[in-house]
Amino acid sequence: HAQAAGPSDHHGATVYLMRLGARAMAAMPEGYVRALFDGYAPAFDKALTEGLGYRAPELLFSAVQAAHARARMKFGSVLDLGCGTGLAALPFRPFSDWMVGVDLSAAMLAQARGKGLYDRLIEAEVQRYLTEEAKIGARYHLVLAADVFMYFDDLGPVLRAATQVVAPAGALAFSVETHDGD
Repeated sequence: HAQAAGPSDHHGATVYLMRLGARAMAAMPEGYVRALFDGYAPAFDKALTEGLGYRAPELLFSAVQAAHARARMKFGSVLDLGCGTGLAALPFRPFSDWMVGVDLSAAMLAQARGKGLYDRLIEAEVQRYLTEEAKIGARYHLVLAADVFMYFDDLGPVLRAATQVVAPAGALAFSVETHDGD
């Protein structure tokens, strides 16, 4: 599992409080998530990597690498859900022919664009994007979701939507958070 998705303790507390009030929703409100990450975008990478020792990208990469231990790791197309600034895409880029990033936050996408990792960046809500991609028969050899599923109360619908765009023999790699208590 990966540790701490947010760039500060304040972020984590804010998300937790929002989750308490969002129990009847399938996901956190788009406007809330967009505003939260638009505000964090400029300092996001530094806060996560230096402040919190964020390891989700390296853990995802290690897991995918281990799953491909018997064959050369190469992906025709990669979809990075909730791509943020591109931290999760970074280790996968050398093994990918085509990389698409999807995020709600325009400011996070601007940071990602500056890294030059993606062939295409889309501002959209993850589940809606997956549904639209499935309708047109889009298929990805690898679908990544680093600390994005924490914003959904029920992972069933978003995971079902993700499996609709995973190519045969493709993979879905994601991280979730754990915590003590119920």
